Amino acid sequence: MPRTRALNTDCPWSGDPVSPEALTRYKDHIVGFCNPGCRDKFEAAINPFDEAIAALRPKAFRPPKAPDPLKPYRSRYFRSAPLINVDNMRLKTIIITQTENEEPELLARDAVERYLAAQLPKARRVEGADYGVGYVILHCGEVTDWLLTRWWARGDIGMGMLACRADDGEFHPLDDRYFIACVWDEAAIHFECNTWRDEAMKADGSVDNYLVRTIPDGWR
Repeated sequence: MPRTRALNTDCPWSGDPVSPEALTRYKDHIVGFCNPGCRDKFEAAINPFDEAIAALRPKAFRPPKAPDPLKPYRSRYFRSAPLINVDNMRLKTIIITQTENEEPELLARDAVERYLAAQLPKARRVEGADYGVGYVILHCGEVTDWLLTRWWARGDIGMGMLACRADDGEFHPLDDRYFIACVWDEAAIHFECNTWRDEAMKADGSVDNYLVRTIPDGWR
């Protein structure tokens, strides 16, 4: 049988060997089928679901055709909120808003916890053992609300997920896009990295010491 780059060796429809003439890409991996007809059947089956998921995202979030114009930097307000405990993971919570008096956590916390309950266990199974601590950043941006989830593993490695809040009010993972963080998010990430280094990665350090130290409230 000719070698292919497909993840699978047999067609999921027929069970016959994969043909190098019947490959397609799915979630950044090449998958194979026994003939182009089975491949096209697969694409026809998944496309409506991919399109429906994409349609949930805010219209303003769609990829731009030209770079956005640069704007002068404006500070945003940072504050800590109570820990979130999901899947035996303790997560510090950082809220970023455009004004000091916004209270988004009162509206978004349930949606955040539903998202984490659905996504975090799967991600942890993939990545393996960790320390059971990390942080979330809930950023109420101009277009939508963003949710960055980070947790610590393997001594000095930060694992992460990114989601945005869609028109249905729920957070949906952005596993098909290449966002990392905005400049305000990076300020919170920088604080958390330094805190992990200073409170956990030392001779007498501990994850509890890391959790106790939270980002000071204020404009950044």
